[in-house]
Amino acid sequence: MTLKIKTLLIAVLVGAANLSAQDYVYKKYQWDPNPKIHQLTAEEKEGNYIILKQKMIFDYGYESSGDLVMYETIHQIIHFNNEKGIEEMNKIYVPYGKILEEMDLKARTITPSGKIIPLNKSSVKKVDNLENSGPYLIFAMEGIEKGGEIEYIYTNKKSPSIYSYWKLQDDNIKKDVAVDFYSPVNLVFEAKSYNGFPEFKSDTTIKEKNHIYSSIEKINALNDEKYSAYQAERMRFDLQLTYNTARSKTRMYSWESAGVDFYATLFNFSKQELKSIDKLISKLGLEKLKTDEAKIAALELWVKTNIGQKETNEDLTVDKILDVKYSDNLNLQKLYIGTAQQLKIPVESVLSCERMKRKFDSSFPSYNNLQEYLVYYPSIGKYLSATDYSSRLGFPPPEIAGTKGLFIKETVLGDIKTGVSKIKNIDFTNHAASHNNISAHVEFTPETYVPVVNFKQDFVGYPAYYIQPAIPYMNEAQKEQFLEDMAKFPGKETIVKSVKMSGNTNSDVLVNPLVIESVVETPQLLENAGSKLLFKVGDLIGPQEELYQDKKRQLDGEIMYAHSFGRTLEIKIPNGYKLKNPDAIKIDKKYMVEGKPVSQFTSTYTLEGDLLKITVYEDYQVLFYPKDKYEEWRSVINASADFNKVVLILEKI
Repeated sequence: MTLKIKTLLIAVLVGAANLSAQDYVYKKYQWDPNPKIHQLTAEEKEGNYIILKQKMIFDYGYESSGDLVMYETIHQIIHFNNEKGIEEMNKIYVPYGKILEEMDLKARTITPSGKIIPLNKSSVKKVDNLENSGPYLIFAMEGIEKGGEIEYIYTNKKSPSIYSYWKLQDDNIKKDVAVDFYSPVNLVFEAKSYNGFPEFKSDTTIKEKNHIYSSIEKINALNDEKYSAYQAERMRFDLQLTYNTARSKTRMYSWESAGVDFYATLFNFSKQELKSIDKLISKLGLEKLKTDEAKIAALELWVKTNIGQKETNEDLTVDKILDVKYSDNLNLQKLYIGTAQQLKIPVESVLSCERMKRKFDSSFPSYNNLQEYLVYYPSIGKYLSATDYSSRLGFPPPEIAGTKGLFIKETVLGDIKTGVSKIKNIDFTNHAASHNNISAHVEFTPETYVPVVNFKQDFVGYPAYYIQPAIPYMNEAQKEQFLEDMAKFPGKETIVKSVKMSGNTNSDVLVNPLVIESVVETPQLLENAGSKLLFKVGDLIGPQEELYQDKKRQLDGEIMYAHSFGRTLEIKIPNGYKLKNPDAIKIDKKYMVEGKPVSQFTSTYTLEGDLLKITVYEDYQVLFYPKDKYEEWRSVINASADFNKVVLILEKI
């Protein structure tokens, strides 16, 4: 991706030599010289703070040297409703990563009485790497009071971006939000608005530069809700450079051109690279394996246990990474593609984005949508992530599945090989392929009636994705602690008598189930109530989440991956006792679409003599749940929490 961006930047500069330096907008932009405290409505006083103004100006231009730069101006006014708001927002953070020169920074506090306190420049600090998110300028404002405001404007000269995005919405109200993009007459940017932000318009009143703009009077607060794609649902806009008219009248960026360019980067190999790939194929005996899937899986296992990941400025190639045993993301992708080609296995490269952060928009070609790589093998219909070492063939990172992507493959036209691309769906795995099942057999000790439980837990697919890959790299002490913790899932008071696991080697990861078997005593599950025993059978499935909220649901429901749970619970009723309330076990909740259940929770039982058998099944077959069906879907999720509360009454005969 970096190579393509560099090519586009060169394309931006071509034809710019005859363009004169610009007069930048920030030089004329000023704040009110006589600020006054704003009066808020009752709604605006509900949050900890409110942003009363957010003005963003992005001004691209050629310097006298001919270099393209961008001047970024940000202007905000924040009103504080309480002490918590002051605590949250009394420091301002300015990203510093691409800054070439600080042009201007001014800020002031306005107290409720109207006193103005200017920024103390000595409070401005630079942090090289703030919590691993890169360099920032940080400054704290003085004299902030409840009912007061702060206002700041900064302008920085930055390296230009040919594509970008900006999220505008969060959990506080914003007012008077405006965005302006200026660029030289030869550079045409297009912007796309999402989730309710108004579409951008072109300013036809000025001729010396291009100007697109958008604004909104008010952005309502949007709260992060459980089981939602909050980041993707926030109001935002995307920006993409689309034309350099000094160079060509042809659109610079389309899905088709992206396919050709990424093909050139990912599908072309030197003779030395192909030689090293053939050597690896021979070393691993891949040609001798019978199926495409077996060959791909064997390659993946070797790569993910022998080649490390390292982002570096080195000029790496496929042959070099096989020699030094580490690689950047690009060459990992190339290794899988090149190996498939040498083995005559059909292969496609897929580029997409994390759907929990943004939804792939096929109507707006933009680099913002091409942030994640996958490899697709059409002959077996499965995806592979070259860069996620926790994933395996058939189980790509779940946030990249269930969305769209740009599929790129090689085609031959006569004697010419080239790349063709197409937007297609990246299918998510079936719910049956990902499950966490529990079987339990419970007997009670004589006299004391302590429940002794034989548990077997198995993790398959995505439930294993988050734990199984790490186990081979644990030392013995870590493994012991891991098993102890996993055996205690019914509660911390659980006494572990024995525990073991299987499916915990590198070759097992997302191929064979991770199985944990344990024998435990669970005294916390039983309460002796005179002539009755109260057994908390619901806790045998472990703690379950509840989905309750007192406000109207704002966002559609969305889960990371489709999955299921199966639980088989056997309880041997103690001699001299009978079960009084078996029907407390019965739960049946379903979320229906077109007459068919796509999410459900059911619990049933049979009683054969003194053996109670409970069967619990839960699944989530789809990823998306519209908010207008929220109550129906919520009833399924909450059913598992309701089962947690089931207590069996065992009564003396």
